[in-house]
Amino acid sequence: MTAKSILDEVIVTPVALMPALPCGYGPAISTARTIHTPAGRKLQLNAPFFAKGLSASQMSTNWPVVCGILRAKGLPIYATVQELQAVPGAQVPARIAQRFLGQPLIHDEVTLSDAFELVNCNRNGSGWSWPYEISSGRDLKTLVTTLRAATGGEVPIGMTLPLNAKAADVRMCLDSSVDYFTLMHCAESLASTSEVVASQAALGIVSARKLCAQYGRTKIPLLLDAPITNIEHVLKLLALGASAINVATIIRDAMPTAEPRRYESMLTENLLGNLPSGQKVVRELPQVERSLTELIQRLSDVMRFSGLLDISELDCTCLQSMSTVVAEQLGVAVLANRLN
Repeated sequence: MTAKSILDEVIVTPVALMPALPCGYGPAISTARTIHTPAGRKLQLNAPFFAKGLSASQMSTNWPVVCGILRAKGLPIYATVQELQAVPGAQVPARIAQRFLGQPLIHDEVTLSDAFELVNCNRNGSGWSWPYEISSGRDLKTLVTTLRAATGGEVPIGMTLPLNAKAADVRMCLDSSVDYFTLMHCAESLASTSEVVASQAALGIVSARKLCAQYGRTKIPLLLDAPITNIEHVLKLLALGASAINVATIIRDAMPTAEPRRYESMLTENLLGNLPSGQKVVRELPQVERSLTELIQRLSDVMRFSGLLDISELDCTCLQSMSTVVAEQLGVAVLANRLN
């Protein structure tokens, strides 16, 4: 018997007496999300997705193409200044910079970013701790204030915490006035099945949302960094409180397993002679673009199905479950005509 995620026990609620319209028709749907600074500067995501965990070294000649697709879709990428230097300007997406434990603060990484994030773990997702500058909540507030001063208040400042973050840690970050959180699925759990990961993500998001509401930051953006590939799970996690979700795994899955043969002209072959052996210039990744387009379209269709025009209206009231246990765990309604 195939294992199920807790998200498989939840359905999206259709709007009552909704006119029957073909997908893609009807009023315009807004899927944009924004992350604001206290000064009013914002990072806008045209859809509630971002790419984290991709790198220029891993993607080689595919890197500029992936960046261009993200730019066209209005989705940000986690990357360093150096990684984007070789990408043509018209293909550079919004950049979220991050600083892992033990790393120095690099001026250009902070000031040239569209958002900056303090990651409280090592690069491999282990060793969770506070940065070496932090020994109390006051120190964290001072660090966030210093980062704001370095950017002139123009760059949103975020904090990465594990999905199962403690209430005290969430409170300390909120007291430091961070602009957003990224909740990260811990590395030691990555061997779990996709169903288990989706369940952990759902429970983690719901718990974090409750904590933020308890401390007076109901609307703070919560980014979810977890390897979710099931599109229906992605949409339900957005309804449960995730402001945006990492789509790096979806992008990797859509990458070609081997680059197709290209019959370049002799002139072009000569010009490409400085490329490493076996590499060709890649100009398109149609499956990657198609996967992201389908994901964004599916989100719009679900919103229309639920009678929503703006993604800010997408919340747990749009979900129901036949299981009273699941409904209680996720804070959704029990399906009215559930079977006993």
